[in-house]
Amino acid sequence: MFYKELKITSFDPKFAYIAGFSVAFIHYALMTLVSVTAVAAFEAVGSILVINFFVAPALTAYLLVRRMGTMIILALSFAVLNSVSGYYTSLYFGLSVAGTTSFIALITFMLVFLFNSNGWISSFVQKTRQKKQFNRAMILMLLNEKSHEYLT
Repeated sequence: MFYKELKITSFDPKFAYIAGFSVAFIHYALMTLVSVTAVAAFEAVGSILVINFFVAPALTAYLLVRRMGTMIILALSFAVLNSVSGYYTSLYFGLSVAGTTSFIALITFMLVFLFNSNGWISSFVQKTRQKKQFNRAMILMLLNEKSHEYLT
């Protein structure tokens, strides 16, 4: 509903103030809504699921995109994916729903963390490839210098 105002006050509060938005009001309104949601969720499902659903989908989406609108949609998608797959996995194996859902969220996060284009494994492979290319370039440069020395 207040996407534009939230985006402006979250990422550039000085501009939002100059543009006439009440930065403090939007900040405290958002914190109030988050607090009410957290308290209600703690009472309904417990602390593990609340922390899991607040942090894991947003963190996973943040690893993939940087645009706020896309991040919200992706975080919601990850939340639904984690919830549904965690619930059905817990039913199938007879486990705790909260623990299984949190474990599925961890698996989802780790897969994205390790295998996305900026992930740990991709970075490791890229660094290894760059080291090999650098070593080849240095060897070719040294061979070129040595061949010029023998020719002169």
